[in-house]
Amino acid sequence: GLQKWINKVNDSEYNYKKAAEVAWKERIPVKIGATSDHFPIVEKKERITYECLKIFDKYDYPVQISTKNPEVFEEYASEFVNSNIALNVSCSFCDDDIARKIEVGTISPSRRIESVRRLSQMGYKITMRLQPFILPYSENVAERFVAMLKENGVWAFQTEGLKLRLSMSPKEKAIYAKIGDYLGFDIINDFALNGDVEGGDRVYNEERKRRILELYDSLSKKYDIKFFNADNLIDKRYGCGSQCCGT
Repeated sequence: GLQKWINKVNDSEYNYKKAAEVAWKERIPVKIGATSDHFPIVEKKERITYECLKIFDKYDYPVQISTKNPEVFEEYASEFVNSNIALNVSCSFCDDDIARKIEVGTISPSRRIESVRRLSQMGYKITMRLQPFILPYSENVAERFVAMLKENGVWAFQTEGLKLRLSMSPKEKAIYAKIGDYLGFDIINDFALNGDVEGGDRVYNEERKRRILELYDSLSKKYDIKFFNADNLIDKRYGCGSQCCGT
C-alpha cells in the first residue's frame, strides 16, 4: 500500500490541497510511532515496519522513529546503517524498579539504554525522549540521567512536562493515584495546588517549568549533548533550536 501511494504521488503534479503528497515531494521527514509503537514484539515475526523502512530506504527518505523498544529494531538495524533513519527512544525514568511498575509491558530503561549504546556504535543518531518529565522526580535525577545518556552515545535529548486532562475519568484518576504512590507523592493534588490551566489541560506552572528547563539546558552544555525543548513553554533560551525533536 505504501509503495502504491508513493508511485501515485511521484507520477502526479503538485496539489497543495493534498498536504501529505506535497510533504513527500518536499522530502519533509516522516515520523513513525507518534501515536503507537512500531516496534512491538510481534514486529520480530510480522516485520511490517521493516517492509516500510525498506521502501523509505530505497528513496533515501528521511525517517525518524519513536519507540520504547529499540531492541526490536536491532534485529535488522545492520541493513539500514547508511540510511536516512534516526531513532527517538522514549524513556521518562532512569530507574528500572520505578519504570517496571509504571511502564508495564515494555523493556526496562537499562535495556533501552544498552540497545541505544549498541545502535549509536553502529552510527545511528539517537535522541532520547525524556517525556514527560514528572516533578520532582525528574528534577532529582536530571544530572544522573543526562550523564548516562552521554556515556552511552546518545546524540540529543528532548523533554516536555506532564499534563493532566481537566476532565479526567475515574479510571485515569486511579492510574495517576497509583503512579503517585510509586513516586511518593500525590500527583493530582500537586497539580491542583501548583499547576496552571492551559486549554483542556492542567500543566506545571511557568516557574517550575523554567527551573527544570534551565537545568536541562545547563546539563546539555556540561555534558556536550544536544537538548531540544518540546514543551509548550517555547523559549529560545532553552535548547538547540526552534523545534522539539531534533528532526
